[in-house]
Amino acid sequence: MAAAEEVIAERGAGGLTVVEVARRAGTAVGTIYTRFPDKDTLLRTLHDQLLARASVTADAVFDPSRRRNLPVRDLLAGCVRGEELPRAPRLAACPAAVCPHA
Repeated sequence: MAAAEEVIAERGAGGLTVVEVARRAGTAVGTIYTRFPDKDTLLRTLHDQLLARASVTADAVFDPSRRRNLPVRDLLAGCVRGEELPRAPRLAACPAAVCPHA
């Protein structure tokens, strides 16, 4: 999935090809198709994973025990950019609990 994310970051979803994902992942195209029957399924799976990461980040940022006396602007900045929040640990856009990159 990391290879697919790289391709999309550089070329956009329309520029993603299974051949390029396989090349970057260091695997055969057939291996990708074994897990994902088509490009759309690969994109939907990636989308679902990104939404799950965003949800974990938002849950952490908006946890009531962490947001006492914090301005909404600071809460949103932490959610959007993973910035350091007062009295809270750094909230990465890709939390270790769900992300292989962390």
